[in-house]
Amino acid sequence: MNASRKRRWPLRLLLAAFLLAVFFFLFRDIARGWGEIRAYGFRFDPLNLGLSVVLFTVSYLFLTLGWRTLVAAFGPSLPLRNSFRLVVQSMLGHYLPGRVWAPASLVYLGSKWGVPTAVGVICAVLSTVLVAVSGFVFSAPWIVFGLDRGYSLTVAAGLAALALGAGALHPAILPGLLNAALKKIGREPLRLDYRYRDLLRGGGFYLLFWLAMGGGFVFALRAVVPVGGSGFWALASIHALSYSLGVAAVFTPAGLGVREGAAAVLLGRYFPAPLPAALSVYGRLWTTVCEGLAFLLALCFRALPEES
Repeated sequence: MNASRKRRWPLRLLLAAFLLAVFFFLFRDIARGWGEIRAYGFRFDPLNLGLSVVLFTVSYLFLTLGWRTLVAAFGPSLPLRNSFRLVVQSMLGHYLPGRVWAPASLVYLGSKWGVPTAVGVICAVLSTVLVAVSGFVFSAPWIVFGLDRGYSLTVAAGLAALALGAGALHPAILPGLLNAALKKIGREPLRLDYRYRDLLRGGGFYLLFWLAMGGGFVFALRAVVPVGGSGFWALASIHALSYSLGVAAVFTPAGLGVREGAAAVLLGRYFPAPLPAALSVYGRLWTTVCEGLAFLLALCFRALPEES
């Protein structure tokens, strides 16, 4: 045990150095350009901010529907209100050190409402994978071509990414890919027996999650800075991509540092420096506050008893 802890110290020091470096440069840019930021024309629009919170909550509803679809594909069907509470409460676990707390919380809470542990583990793993993959699929048109290269190429990139994502979910492909990844990190393989259409349906809900989440981010930006309607998809894609990179970054809690750094770089295409650094930090604060509000909303739903 002591040897294991000693091996972790260098990794923890590297993580701390990474986080310090990211936020040092972000806040340095903000401090150096504070005069330019103040002169940019910030405003406060409560209507747009309110719409952003509503869309964020809707995105969590789609996230819940995606997880609930996965659970029903492998085991019991849960009431929607129970599922919403489970998903929202478990999402707060990603703020704890180590990336296992959110999926572990989902497995534990699900077991309290009749979801077998084996099914919970499978759905937690698949949910994490689908969140990251669907985020990249959602932002693929902007990543590959951008909206300034023509709508035909943009649509083609989106359709190609959608086809690749749907193909990766096929029962002949996904179990092998997933178990190969689990073997690499020393985990036991999972036995996945599912209907293809169930996973496609679940993946559709995760894409809707990104659409609502990205829309909420755009309205959150509109609450403080001028944003034209033509930039909706690009800015929503930037949020989806930076969020997905944060999910994929297993070495930081809640993608801390990775999400902000990626957002600052990507937002630099649409806003003058040093505004992207400030907006990336603002985006993190907006997400955190919205997650807290969603948690309070989930507590208002009284969970239905488990069906006997």
